[in-house]
Amino acid sequence: IPGIGVQYQANKFSTVFIGIHKGFAPPGAQAGTLPEESINYELGSRWQKGVFLLQAVIFLNDYSNLLGTDLAAGGGTGTGDLFNAGEVRSHGIEFQINCDLISQKGAHNYSVPVGISYTYTVARFQSSFKSIYEDWGSVEKGDHFPYLPAHQISLLAGFRYGAFRFDAS
Repeated sequence: IPGIGVQYQANKFSTVFIGIHKGFAPPGAQAGTLPEESINYELGSRWQKGVFLLQAVIFLNDYSNLLGTDLAAGGGTGTGDLFNAGEVRSHGIEFQINCDLISQKGAHNYSVPVGISYTYTVARFQSSFKSIYEDWGSVEKGDHFPYLPAHQISLLAGFRYGAFRFDAS
C-alpha cells in the first residue's frame, strides 16, 4: 500500500515530518461488505535531547469506506461480523513526552523509561445511510462516530537491563 513520508532535520535536536499514506483492509467473506479504504495525513515535530523526547502530531484520516466490526469490547454483541460504515473523517492532535529517568550505559547497561501521550480526536460520518448494524440504525451525515473517545491518554513505564526488558502501559 503506497505511502510517502518526508522528514527535515531543523537542527541537531529538532525534526519536522509529514506523511501521506493509503489505508486498506479487506472486506472479509461476508456478502455485501466493501473493502476499507482511506487516505491518511500527518504533520508533526519531534524534539530530542539527551534522555528527553517531545513530539506533537496533527492528523487527518479520510475514509471512503470504514469497516465496522461487531466487537463486545466496542459495545456490540461480539459476533465479529463486519459491516460498512460509509465515509468517515477523523482528525485530531497527539502529544507525547518520553524520558529515561535513569540511563546507565557501559558495563551496567540499564534504563528506566517513562512516557505519557495524549490524543484528541474528532470523528464524524460524512454520509447518511441505514446501517445493517442494529445498534447504529439510521446514520446522518455529521453524526459523531461512536465508540471512539475524544480524549485518550496513555502512560508507559519500563525497566531495561541488558537484553532483559519489562514494560507496562
